[in-house]
Amino acid sequence: MLKSLLFHVDSEDRMPCGVQTVVELARTHRARVRGLTIVDTRRVAQVAASCESAVYAVMEAERLERRAERQDTAITELAMSCLSAGVDFDVRRLRGDLMELLPREARFYDLVATSCPGPSEANDRDADWNLCVRDITELALRGAQPLLVLRGAGQRLERILLAYDGTLPAERAIKSFLYQQLFPQAEIRLLGIGRTEQAAKDRLQEMAEFVLPRRADVELGFVCGTVKASLVPYIEKWDADLIVLGMSRRNRMLQRVWGNAAVDALRQTNAAAYISG
Repeated sequence: MLKSLLFHVDSEDRMPCGVQTVVELARTHRARVRGLTIVDTRRVAQVAASCESAVYAVMEAERLERRAERQDTAITELAMSCLSAGVDFDVRRLRGDLMELLPREARFYDLVATSCPGPSEANDRDADWNLCVRDITELALRGAQPLLVLRGAGQRLERILLAYDGTLPAERAIKSFLYQQLFPQAEIRLLGIGRTEQAAKDRLQEMAEFVLPRRADVELGFVCGTVKASLVPYIEKWDADLIVLGMSRRNRMLQRVWGNAAVDALRQTNAAAYISG
């Protein structure tokens, strides 16, 4: 179940998607929400280390202040939505290294939510105000898990794909997602992935024995190939709104395999992602 949710708010341009989903999750589960803003100061350190002129330092300071203002607008919108829905919430504002602060805060919550534009929106957004895909997967690898990555404004999460290739992170991600019961009304498909047809069917069968007693209406499917090669085409073929992915925080090889798969899914599709492991 879901009792606490950390919502990382970057700026107001993503709020229609993020607030709607986060507040509804919190209302349904009677969970407490913390809205978190982080003014990421990593570039300030880079400017200082490169010994650039004071002009660049001033420009960077002004950029951070603009971001803080946008974040304040976004956090106000979150607060108003929570009050309207009767959701318990608070807010916290931090400055520092995003890659250190967000994983540290995430340790005390059942779910972390953030968002980034999908490829169909990226050209219409100022990338300076959005977490890039690599940042998001790096946050997951550093421990900000389970991590719910939301996408376009107004996106409805009605078709959910559980990707299972036999690895422990994928198993844990699927179990975590089902235990939290995040979107009980959604259509769900369990996808077994293996290098051969038999391997894919075996993966599907072993995970189906866990999934079906908990969600009897789950659809079953399998695909041959590696996760990296087969996942994006299947997301597009099935028109998934949300993909559940495993990501190891220990084994460097699994990090590379699943990390690349997550990057590809976020970069090449408009699907949201639930990342755990």
